[in-house]
Amino acid sequence: MDGEGQGPSVSATYCVRPGFPKPRAGRMTTSHRRGIGGVSVHGAPRPYSAGTGPSGAVIGHHGRVTLNIREAVMDLERHASEQGWDQPPRVYALVPTAELARREPALASMLGLDASADPAELTPVEQEPLPDGMPLEEALGRMAWPEAVAGCALVMERLVVKGSDETLDPPRGGTGDWAAAQDGSEEVRMVAGVLRDGGRHAALRMRAHDSEDQVLNGPDLVPALTSALELTLLEDED
Repeated sequence: MDGEGQGPSVSATYCVRPGFPKPRAGRMTTSHRRGIGGVSVHGAPRPYSAGTGPSGAVIGHHGRVTLNIREAVMDLERHASEQGWDQPPRVYALVPTAELARREPALASMLGLDASADPAELTPVEQEPLPDGMPLEEALGRMAWPEAVAGCALVMERLVVKGSDETLDPPRGGTGDWAAAQDGSEEVRMVAGVLRDGGRHAALRMRAHDSEDQVLNGPDLVPALTSALELTLLEDED
């Protein structure tokens, strides 16, 4: 699922986007990140049953093709789980599998993709790491996607402060000891994906309940994060 060798048609670029508001003072610092990583349990999030597949597809449209955003998000959640905890944020382009196989045959061959794939299937293509030293909110605000990309997804870890919508950004390295010292908090991994037409889905796994049958998921689980991702898909106005 890594995007090593992907062509430019599925890669994000970073630019100054006048249509995006500047980060507010005091937000998205290195220790406290409020809003974009905030967790909401509205929208009846539900556990994902391992081995049964999605109980109901959350679909969107790209070039008149119906796409399954929920399945893509849950695949990414499983992939992140296999990589383990204490990982940096990762950004993915979501590309229709059949279209990717036609447009990027070398990448498709490396990933074992076939142009005859289900038209609803999406392939996550991992992007380059986010710019060093740039807050997440600013990095997303500068991100732009080429037309071939149907959507995008983000995987990130946070500490949720119980009883509030505040989240803490764990430091890289030594996260376990640091997290244990944060009273009243819960380590979580969030995976959020959006499509150009507004289709969205998210999944959340708690480190204290680290099993696939305990993963929560739903379209409104992390609304601030999915809204921020949606902005990266907007076309700049001339």
